[in-house]
Amino acid sequence: MRREIAWCCWDICVYEQRGCGYDDGEMQTRAMGNSVSRRFFLASSLGAAVVLKRGGTLLAQAAADTDEPWTVEERLLPAVPITRGPKQHFFGYYDKQQFDTGNRHLLGLECSVIGRLQQPDDVAVIGMVDIARNHRWTPLVETRAWNWQMGCHAEWLPGQPRRIIFNDRREGQLVAVIRDLDSKRETVLPRPIFTVAHDGRWGVSLNFARLWRYRPETGFCGVQDPWDGQAAPAEDGLFRVDFGTGKSALIVSHKDMAAFRPPNAKEGAWYFTHVSVNEDGSRLLFWYRLAARTGAFQSAVYTADVDGGNIHLVANHNSHTVWLGRDNILAWLGRGPHGAHFYLCRDKSNELRVVGGNKLNANGHALYSPDRRWLLTDRPLNKANERTLVIADLARRHCCDIGRFAEMTELKGPLRCDLHARWNRDGTAICFDSTHENSRQMYLVDVSSVVRPSQQRKESTT
Repeated sequence: MRREIAWCCWDICVYEQRGCGYDDGEMQTRAMGNSVSRRFFLASSLGAAVVLKRGGTLLAQAAADTDEPWTVEERLLPAVPITRGPKQHFFGYYDKQQFDTGNRHLLGLECSVIGRLQQPDDVAVIGMVDIARNHRWTPLVETRAWNWQMGCHAEWLPGQPRRIIFNDRREGQLVAVIRDLDSKRETVLPRPIFTVAHDGRWGVSLNFARLWRYRPETGFCGVQDPWDGQAAPAEDGLFRVDFGTGKSALIVSHKDMAAFRPPNAKEGAWYFTHVSVNEDGSRLLFWYRLAARTGAFQSAVYTADVDGGNIHLVANHNSHTVWLGRDNILAWLGRGPHGAHFYLCRDKSNELRVVGGNKLNANGHALYSPDRRWLLTDRPLNKANERTLVIADLARRHCCDIGRFAEMTELKGPLRCDLHARWNRDGTAICFDSTHENSRQMYLVDVSSVVRPSQQRKESTT
């Protein structure tokens, strides 16, 4: 049954490559499966409402049917630049912890490159912005393993408030580095890290050189893929890396995924990407993709135990995914049972429900607030070449457009600047990357007037 579900889901969607790169937020989709496969997928995907409880908060509030009314308003908030040119500044992906524990220091990258993909000799400087000292930029360390969409995967190491982790290329090898900002001491791990577990003790690595070959906006240049030319090398896959010992182990390989690859798949190369760990560190989420020789690619999202067991197909999908707690995944599905929507999917089951009704109906980089009441996302480029930043109140079913930001027209494909908005630790501010002032820079928005209006009104009267 598992193989049958995987094959029919793979058969439904093929994603078209656009230009020199492909944008998850703007890619086109076409149906490839026959009517039997489609009916089987829809039947297997429909399930009961997800009703879970954590810390007294019903997570079911995030699950809404398409016929539930949602309201929307425009409340444009000031976006304050916290970096300035002439150099470019950005952070990268939206599921990393950019803010330190005091919400004062924000990590970022600084580089002189613009208008082209990075090259092996291009250096980016990891630094931090002190928002309590007029946004002062402090350089910390250099890296040669970075890209425009995900940076160098830098973030504050959980449980160690003065340590950061990031990727680099040293002595011809891709590595991860844990750096103590006070002592300047470093621990070099033998593999680069894609994601860090919430306890900060381990992470997951994958083949960034293979990503550079087939998905350059998320890969690292300067290192050769040992399995270049092989469609699905058995020795490659996802590796668990222990930060204490530096030891790593292959946990999900291309060989493990053989049962999930459709028998009629096009010729091409398979790769892993977009890995994340759930709240209690018991399950992984990852995308498994085929880059076909025709230029199209196929994609699906899976979960697995942290030792690689119990692999589960979540869904065929169009794009972005994020964990909600231990057992739920928010995913944008381009061909879901109710059409293209965000869906809340229950891990290890076929249960899924629409999130956002008729208002959150555009593929974006969605991220739950720390208290899980709010959903931060963005809408793809509109006709005016602007990206819209959105905060959704999941309890009230209300969307608030808080900003529109134009993108430099010359930055296309892998060079584009997605907003990739990130919450601070208490959910009162967000930081995002943008080129709306003709330079790639980082911006800070105070959203407390939206997420805590009653508290603000009380303070204003005292």
